[in-house]
Amino acid sequence: MAFDRLRHRNEELTLKKVKNHCCTYEKTIYNFYCLYKMEPEVRDFLQKIVWSLSATLLWLLTNTLAGLKFEFAIFDKVHIIGNIIFYSWFFISFFILYRLLKSLWKNHL
Repeated sequence: MAFDRLRHRNEELTLKKVKNHCCTYEKTIYNFYCLYKMEPEVRDFLQKIVWSLSATLLWLLTNTLAGLKFEFAIFDKVHIIGNIIFYSWFFISFFILYRLLKSLWKNHL
């Protein structure tokens, strides 16, 4: 018991030191420690939000780059095969993203 109290006191002192310290690395470690101390339901919910945003933004950026930067989304007389491949990829990847998000949020509450 005394060892547990001493260990807990050391953790408190370390965390106070990290809170007051200006080093970004130690604050990041402290933030991860706080995330670890969170309730499991809240942590899982936040992880679902982060995964959803990350997957959606990656899908959006990939398709925007391919569609607008390389001009595969614009129908022109130059690359009809590229347009067909791009729009096929667009709908297939959207379906995959939809399935991923649906399976991720299946057990919401």
